[in-house]
Amino acid sequence: MILVKLRLKRKSVLIDLKNEDKGYEKAAKFYDVFDTKKNIDYFLKFARDCKRVLDIGAGTGRIAIPLAKKGLTICCIEPSAAMREEFQKKMNNYPELENKITIIPADAKSFSLNEKFEGAFLSGTFDHILTNKERKSVLTNIYQHLTKNGQITFDIFIGEMKSSPISLIDKIKKDNREYHRFIGREKLSDGTINVKLIYKVYENEELIETVIQHSIAKEVTREEVHQILHKTGFQIIQEFGSFTMNPYSPEDEILIVLAQKRGNERKKYPWKKGQA
Repeated sequence: MILVKLRLKRKSVLIDLKNEDKGYEKAAKFYDVFDTKKNIDYFLKFARDCKRVLDIGAGTGRIAIPLAKKGLTICCIEPSAAMREEFQKKMNNYPELENKITIIPADAKSFSLNEKFEGAFLSGTFDHILTNKERKSVLTNIYQHLTKNGQITFDIFIGEMKSSPISLIDKIKKDNREYHRFIGREKLSDGTINVKLIYKVYENEELIETVIQHSIAKEVTREEVHQILHKTGFQIIQEFGSFTMNPYSPEDEILIVLAQKRGNERKKYPWKKGQA
């Protein structure tokens, strides 16, 4: 059972959430507060030569909006209604981007569009695709939406996921509020990771809101990623161990893959560290 506790001036309300809410439905409003990964430049470099690009698992538009500001046209796939709501709130501040961003309510396996794209990217999404069968379905669907020389890039955590008790991970001050995030993990026998997130909001040092959210991730190896990409028609062009495009090494816990449809002439893409 997932509970959201709202406490406003000594008034408390407990809300029981549905068991299937294991994404970010109740915590979407906190996503941008804590997601501070410095990966926008990486995805900008990837997408800069694309007429249109797919952002799959676009979330709140944290990456799509900065890319659109640079003149790119992005089609955003996002299954979470709460995430799309946060995305749209931000878009309301940028009416000039209305023709640059399209938000599609669909998941990575089932979205279906009558057009093809030169590039597609997933940020923080692949970890939450729980089986190789699902991963294959996702990559097959993306493959079908790419042009002849279309490319895909995504990041994935390939370090060992371990059980860990609930502990305070972040404190963020914003305006007159302070946001705390607690994370705990339970590793199951099949490699599934049940992640528990607790968000607490303080205003003038008084706790005014607590949100408890569950999410699920699954371990996957680099070898499995290679096999799935091959089976779905992709060839790997480059692998990085960071968003600054350092070459991947076995010590890295993050794997960033750049791949292209197999059997086609490789697109000229001489990424070098520091290239704008």
